[in-house]
Amino acid sequence: LEGLRAQHAIKMALTWMRKDGASALLMATDDDAKDKLDLPLVPASAKKLVRLLPIERSALSPLGGALVADPVSSRFGLPESWNVLMPSANGFVNRPVHGSRLIVFRGLPIARTDTTRLHDHWGGDPVLQTASESIRRYRTQWAYIESTFKRFSVLIAKITGLGNLIAQNDEAVAMRRMRLIAYAMSTLNMVPIDTEEEVKELATTLTGISEVLIRAQDDVSGATGLPLSKLFGHSPAGFSEDDVPGLRNYNEKIASIQTSVVRDVLTEIVEVMTAAKLGPTKGQPLQNYQIDFRPLQEETAGEVVARE
Repeated sequence: LEGLRAQHAIKMALTWMRKDGASALLMATDDDAKDKLDLPLVPASAKKLVRLLPIERSALSPLGGALVADPVSSRFGLPESWNVLMPSANGFVNRPVHGSRLIVFRGLPIARTDTTRLHDHWGGDPVLQTASESIRRYRTQWAYIESTFKRFSVLIAKITGLGNLIAQNDEAVAMRRMRLIAYAMSTLNMVPIDTEEEVKELATTLTGISEVLIRAQDDVSGATGLPLSKLFGHSPAGFSEDDVPGLRNYNEKIASIQTSVVRDVLTEIVEVMTAAKLGPTKGQPLQNYQIDFRPLQEETAGEVVARE
């Protein structure tokens, strides 16, 4: 698996699936079909699994209308064949690829009642769509807070005869007087005024801004599934600084992806690898094996005792 850079390929496919709603891994083999990717993959006739190629959703499209009808198949409901945009000597071209050579990653399910997206049934909605909307709201709120700080104090100037100047369409005199006030404030930190004039600063209240920002950060954390300690470097209000519950929930989410998605993908790759004639087992499929993942966090002393 290390020689195939399987970890990198699966990571890329998962990333694109979460961003676009679907992706795929193309299992490139040295087999009797040679370069005929439109033929079914027969692992026993393959010499070896050569590469794992991540494919973006934009490079995938069903070829024809035939779907896999076998409910036992892991590809049930997916197209029998695909058009895959791939590089060639003349640039990028669509090549027909049999579905057995692709491991398809699907995003959030699309409702079957959504008839406007029947052409899109094989994929799904982007997992990160909700997160993207939450981050957009967070940036909007930050922009509002930034503009509030820029207007932290407003200069109020009572200018003698300002109303008459405006009524007489003599805005130039009024603007010149206001520019003099602004210039004096910025350069001299003082304002020379007439006896009947008045200048004062009106401060903008900042009450509640921190609360709005905290709630926005909570929203981003919930939408992305990432704990606040990883996103913003602080724990939720009322929790310890190390944010043990948040990190535990995050690790459990990753473990769920490993067991529900990654394990099935690795199993399919291992089966093709071991069935190949020049594979690591010389064509002898593995029996009674199990794919386990490294622990995501160290066990506490109490957890070790309980497990033993």
